[in-house]
Amino acid sequence: MITELTPEQKGQAVLYAEKWRNIGFSTEPANRIEAEKGVNLAYQTAGYQPPQKIIWFESPHAMCVYRRDMTEAHLNIPIIYDVIRKVKDHIEQKINARAYANLLSIVTTIALRDNNLPRFYAERELFFTHPVELSKVTRQQHDILALCPLDFIRNELQLVAETNAILGCMNIALNAGWWSPSSAICLISERPHVIHYDEQRLIHCDDGMAIIYPDGWGSYVWHGVRVPEYVIMRPHEITPDKIMQEENAEVARVMLERYGQDNFIRDGGFTIQQSDAYGELYRIEFANRDEPIVAIKVKDASTDREYFLYVPPYIRTAHEGVAWTFGYDNPADYSPLKET
Repeated sequence: MITELTPEQKGQAVLYAEKWRNIGFSTEPANRIEAEKGVNLAYQTAGYQPPQKIIWFESPHAMCVYRRDMTEAHLNIPIIYDVIRKVKDHIEQKINARAYANLLSIVTTIALRDNNLPRFYAERELFFTHPVELSKVTRQQHDILALCPLDFIRNELQLVAETNAILGCMNIALNAGWWSPSSAICLISERPHVIHYDEQRLIHCDDGMAIIYPDGWGSYVWHGVRVPEYVIMRPHEITPDKIMQEENAEVARVMLERYGQDNFIRDGGFTIQQSDAYGELYRIEFANRDEPIVAIKVKDASTDREYFLYVPPYIRTAHEGVAWTFGYDNPADYSPLKET
């Protein structure tokens, strides 16, 4: 039994993780012939009859809208889970849990790099804006955490027979986007044909959709965070009230970034929580219970220009906050005779 990966195998695992990461971000058109071969093989391997019909869609959104309106006669079948369970039952006789966890840790580190993949597939709302039963949709193209370790085990650890069951699902991942297997019909979608990134390789576009599918559907994303369309296209519609009431903390932070923190405090009509000789302290709580903003409005002694100092949430007075910015934990230790 394999109990530990060698340094050489760990190096190869990194390469496999990069390979599957690239699959997850592929914008190549689907190879429909090969993908359908994968569908039929996946059904057979999982113990089901091949679907009577395979229906293609230009985006996972269109696929989900169709899925939502399907009759109960087309029962969802958990092929990917059945297949992976079968494969894991076979390989656990040859590779112990510690070695597998080590492999998964390597793959996860690559997958989480730049925070791209979690936002791209684990957070399913990135794709779906209509109320659909998302448990019926399989994120095959982006299933790096499930398929990559098995691909490595098959080829590098030579457990070929033990992993044959995964070949159909791998073929779908290599040749198409998302899919939704049902008893008589299999739905399958194209890949995105455009993905925009920022300099850190986070999915991002500041003047349009960051992810675009062939039918024109897509997502607006700001440095890896999916946001409403108006945040990108009509930022003038962002208001302090909308920021305060936004339930998603990450979206609220993007809105605040677009609006500007100083403008947010000036325009929000917030009352001063406390004031003293050192300035005026503002504390702003959010509906989503994200960390509040605490800021102190101070005046430049030489120019009379007003500006804000942002301090930790535990600050309760302007004096304490100004002292903190100068490195003093005890405000009593900060008492200059004159500021220059």
